[in-house]
Formats: sequence, C-alpha cells, structure tokens
Amino acid sequence: MNTPDNYHKSHNTLKQDVGELFKIFSKELKWQSEGEDTFCDVGTGPGDFFNDYIYPTISKKCNKIVLSDISKEMLEYCQNNMQHSEKIEYKRFDIAAVNGIPIDLEGQFDHLTSMLVLHWVSDYRVALRNTLSLLRPQGGDCIVIFFSCNSFCKACNKLSNSSKWSSFTQGRGLFILPFEDSNDSKKDFRNMMLDEGFRNINVDKKTILYDYGSASIMREGLLSVCRPLEFIPKARREEFLDDLLPLMAEIAANRLDINTEKAKSLISVDLIVAYGQRLYIENEDDFS
Repeated sequence: MNTPDNYHKSHNTLKQDVGELFKIFSKELKWQSEGEDTFCDVGTGPGDFFNDYIYPTISKKCNKIVLSDISKEMLEYCQNNMQHSEKIEYKRFDIAAVNGIPIDLEGQFDHLTSMLVLHWVSDYRVALRNTLSLLRPQGGDCIVIFFSCNSFCKACNKLSNSSKWSSFTQGRGLFILPFEDSNDSKKDFRNMMLDEGFRNINVDKKTILYDYGSASIMREGLLSVCRPLEFIPKARREEFLDDLLPLMAEIAANRLDINTEKAKSLISVDLIVAYGQRLYIENEDDFS
C-alpha cells in the first residue's frame, strides 16, 4: 500500500461508487456552527478520494481538517499533490493501535470519515474504539465505509495461507474480513458499533460487480492493493499473481453462479456504509 501514485491512478470506478455512498450518508452529519466544525479523515491514502469527494462537501463548513494515515509515503504524496488549504493538517497514526490515538487528538473532532480502511486493520473493535475517542463527546459523528466481502481480498487471503506461499507471508498482509460469511453483515456491524459505544447508528450494504474488461487490466490495477506482495520475493511476485488471478475467477464465479471463464476480469464486492455518533449516555437502556 506504500505505492501512492499507483493507487491514485487505479480503481476509479470503485472510488466513484464509494463517493456516491459518502454523498448519501453525508446528509446525516450533524453540523454545529457554520464554518467552525472540526473534521478528521482516517486513512486518507494518496488523498485523491478526499480531494474529489469529501473536501467539496465539508470545505466551507469546517475551520480545521486533519488528514491522517499510517503510511508516511501516503501522507507525503497527499501533501505534495492534493488539496492545499490553511485549514488542512497532516497527522500520522494507526487507527488500530492498541495503546490508543495521540492524546492531543482525543475528543477533538465534530466529524470523521474512514473510507475503505477497516478491512486493512488488525482489529475492528480497537479501530472503532479509537474512532470514538477522536470524536467530540457531545455528538461527534462519523461515516465508515469498508468491504464486508471482496472476491479479490478473499483470494489473497486464501493464496497467502496456502502451502506454497505461507512460508513467505507467515500470516502477514491478510485482509481482515470478519463479516464475509455473515448471514446479516449489516446487523452484525451495527451490533459491533453499539458494543463500542456508538449511538444513532445507520448501516447499509451495497453489492457491486466490477468488470475490468480483461484479466491483464485487472492485474495491473491490483498491484497497488495486493498486500501479500510486500512479503513475496520480487523474483516471484509475477508467479504469485499468476496463481492469484485464476483463484479470484473461481471465487467470483462461485459467488455469482457463473463459469470461471466469464469471471476472469470480475471482482464481486459487498460494501458496508455506516453512520454513528458519540453521545454521553446517562441511561444505556434508553438506546439500542
């Protein structure tokens, strides 16, 4: 994921779909004073999604915007190539850090977004707990979008754990998809948010099929997001991709109930989009 230029240039259709989901759910954000709210984007990456879809919505409503990422390379690329404003600050931290977020950021934000981040983190509950800590205690809110299921991610995990490749990956670089086999991922994620302290929760799911037109085009697009490649020797990375694509086709074909030939350039995903607030609750029984 430390290839910001490649990530910036790829997955435009996915970014458009996530942008539409953000546009719909952004209507739920509870704005305080016009032009005085504070905002944090977690996992900004190269910054193109924030620049194209989030900033136009929030720019006039906020006086402070923090863009964050765990990757130094991503933040530097964002700072050098994307939106420039005196309102914007850059902070590097891990939203899933077990020791919490930087203390100077606790309770500082009226609003927070996390776009396609959760499936990268090691522990959803820790990430949600830290997200809650970033929000203003009296009504700070957030929008979270992530993959609950993804045929590419599932194939990466399966191949990485195979006897052929596990000696290189050693369980590293896996996508975290705790809801991929859930019978009701919307309900399960809502319950997780409730457990971690969020209230006024709204969760939806969107199933999308992406057709890259050819396996070669899809292969090129995957280079910026194929985490296991970081742990595969450079001399064998093409071999890993050679194994990955037919496995992706098999998984997509099974999910879509079509033959593998038709699935060679397809990725099938479920996107979860969720809104939640941080509220001080005197009586927990009043909320469910």
